[in-house]
Amino acid sequence: MGAALVSPTLCLWFMVWGVTVTGLRDVQVKVPEAVRRGESARLHCHYDLEGDALYSVKWYIGRREFYRFTPRERPQLKVFPIQGLSDLVVQRNCSNATQLCLHKVSLALSGRYSCEVSADSPSFKTAQVSGYMDVVVTPTHRPELRGMKPRYRVGDKLSASCISRHSRPPANLTWSINGSPLKNKTVIEVRSLHEPETGLQTALSSIVVVLHRDHFTESGRLKVRCTASMYTLYWQITENSAEQERPRAAVVAASNAVDTRAVWRAEEKLADKVTAEESCSFVISPALSLVLFSFIILFILSKSNSYR
Repeated sequence: MGAALVSPTLCLWFMVWGVTVTGLRDVQVKVPEAVRRGESARLHCHYDLEGDALYSVKWYIGRREFYRFTPRERPQLKVFPIQGLSDLVVQRNCSNATQLCLHKVSLALSGRYSCEVSADSPSFKTAQVSGYMDVVVTPTHRPELRGMKPRYRVGDKLSASCISRHSRPPANLTWSINGSPLKNKTVIEVRSLHEPETGLQTALSSIVVVLHRDHFTESGRLKVRCTASMYTLYWQITENSAEQERPRAAVVAASNAVDTRAVWRAEEKLADKVTAEESCSFVISPALSLVLFSFIILFILSKSNSYR
């Protein structure tokens, strides 16, 4: 009998709450992945109250609250200073229930930002979502590409280094040869160096590649490219070229082949000339003989006439 009484009660309880409780849902936060130091940042918090009234919106950096928006209180917007983060400046004129504006962010403001939304009656639901923002310093110059020689042979080792200075965090360095990315096994060193004077970092990457025929273009060119990037804020390349150097034996053989062909052509010309001369001498000899014979006959006839 007890079970029969409890079951309808539970069903009624679930039906009432299932019908009447709606409230807060679909809370989403949009925090910029990266912002340059000295620039302003805008963080967004979107939500659906489903007919409930908004009680409050709070923003945290880490676990520390620094911003609160309560529409039923005066003032609606409150900012709480955080010890050690004096650079955390909220722009009140563009901050509200769904948007938070930070003025000229510093490196110290890198971290996880959370938006906490609370609905008023009847649901009193609360939800919190977060995102990470990195405040960065991008390099001011292109990366430096060092160590390449002007010429390489197939089988040579290509050793080169790429350096990107004055950034934070260190830039991401990638390599390619003639447009084809290099595999990880060819990159022998990737490291970052701290710059004491600036507080920034230098990225260094080195490669050693044993060159094959496929590394050269049909015209014998080799193009090595180093790309430095940082999120979507910075992307610069430096490219150096080298030529393919053929082995000396091949060059000598090619030269000898050219000389041999020249000799053959000269010999053919000489042979043609000698043949022409011999042909001429064979044709002229009978003609001379006929002339001489004619002169002799005339001479004999003239003598015979004189005797008469």
